[in-house]
Amino acid sequence: MRLGAGAWILCWLAGCAHGPARPLPPGDAQRPDVILISIDTLRADHLGIYGHGHPTSPFLDERAREGTVFEQAWSPAPWTLPAHASMLSARRPAEHGAIDQERAISPDVPLLAETLATAGYRTAAVVSAPFVGARYGFDRGFDAFVDLSDTKGEFDLDSVADAEEVLDRGLRWIENEPPARPAFLFLHLYDVHYPYDPPPPWNTRFGPAAPKETLHYENYFYYLQHPLAKQRLERLHEQYDEEIAYVDDRLRAFWQTWMASRPNTIFVVVSDHGEELGERGSWGHAHTLTPEQLHVPWIVFGRGIARGRVDRRVGLEDLAPTLAALAGTRFGPFDGVSRAAWLRGQGGELLPGGGFASTSRRNTLRLRWHFGPEQDRPEDLDLIVDLRAHTARLYDLASDPRAVHDLSTERPELLRQTWARAVADTSAAWRVRRRGTFETDGVMILDDGQLVSPRVTLAAGRRFALWPADAVLRFSDEVHGAGPWARVGGALPADDDPVAFLGARLRSRTVEIDEAAQERLRSLGYVH
Repeated sequence: MRLGAGAWILCWLAGCAHGPARPLPPGDAQRPDVILISIDTLRADHLGIYGHGHPTSPFLDERAREGTVFEQAWSPAPWTLPAHASMLSARRPAEHGAIDQERAISPDVPLLAETLATAGYRTAAVVSAPFVGARYGFDRGFDAFVDLSDTKGEFDLDSVADAEEVLDRGLRWIENEPPARPAFLFLHLYDVHYPYDPPPPWNTRFGPAAPKETLHYENYFYYLQHPLAKQRLERLHEQYDEEIAYVDDRLRAFWQTWMASRPNTIFVVVSDHGEELGERGSWGHAHTLTPEQLHVPWIVFGRGIARGRVDRRVGLEDLAPTLAALAGTRFGPFDGVSRAAWLRGQGGELLPGGGFASTSRRNTLRLRWHFGPEQDRPEDLDLIVDLRAHTARLYDLASDPRAVHDLSTERPELLRQTWARAVADTSAAWRVRRRGTFETDGVMILDDGQLVSPRVTLAAGRRFALWPADAVLRFSDEVHGAGPWARVGGALPADDDPVAFLGARLRSRTVEIDEAAQERLRSLGYVH
């Protein structure tokens, strides 16, 4: 982490005052500022521009009509850490490695801020939750990085930083930067995440003031057995929308201040994931891979951005190469692809994205494949497989965009065909070199589509995939006996190892979380 010199930084870190004391320094007339705003836990269909009934987002709706809206932007993961890591690395979670609270982005995975800093951009980030903090590697490439949830050097899940404070810190940073330098500013807003407690007057925008209470939010499975009363759930919907309205109002003020001095700016507003609000019998996120969890807003507006709506499917892994291209440099190629040509109104072929998602959070293990329409296949299919329960659900999003009607029972042949496509896409990561028995704490997907856990004997030549990406294996045979448990994704195997590596390696760094933090995580339901 690199912090610029000067007494101002002490005030900036402490949050001395609100708003810039003077006009902001002018930016670079040739290279645009790029401001990435991630509104944590914001599902797309609760913004007006995506069809929501409540007036939650008048400012974003206005800006969206002047810029580009990606109607079908999808996250590769339903919770904060892996989704943001994909957003800033252009890699899927299994490749960047930050898939659980004890795994950080590997140092050898390039991040967007590093690319932009090398290209001459001044870079800063203000984040408001530990899962987007320095301990997970998100500070790399930033000249200034502040995590407002880590004020005491602790793993604080009770962050009280609101949108106004985050946005104010961003303004104070640029106020003290030299003129005529392009800026990349990453702002992470946590208000829309539970607990929904917007300040007055937003706390009564859509309903009466609600009493403060602690719900079992992080334990998703609790409400499957203890559903909320209809009236309480409806008020939660309204409180969620009130948080969005508050953030939207604060974004308007920030935008007005920034644009008054630095009009050569591109704003990018996204979310990392959505929120289930009772649709499946519970509420929260991280466990399921349905549209309310993974369909996110992606809105771009500002200098040089075309007006329009893009209906082709894209993924958050496309964000880093897109922003790099808008800044006049290159990031990748990795899993994501740049969408900058469409944002500039140049059109061209728009390859589909957002085809795969996964979660291994809190002992959940689910994968989702999306297969879009093709010449001989008109369906727009989501296949969601629960590897722990050995079950699969199939949805046709063309006729059922909210994924309500499961086709797996009434169309078993389509399910079989779709699963075969998924296996072909997934199960070639490892090839058995010599016959033996494998044991795992994860789930193996064999090349014939069989799910195996915890033990299977395989002949040489068989292929398999292993989930989650940080699962471990142990191999035994009659000659060598039982070997040690090993995380086979962590390194290329030696010549005498029983498996050959064929796919992308898991890259990750271990994060140490002390016992006090672990207990706090357990109390919130993050670990069991």
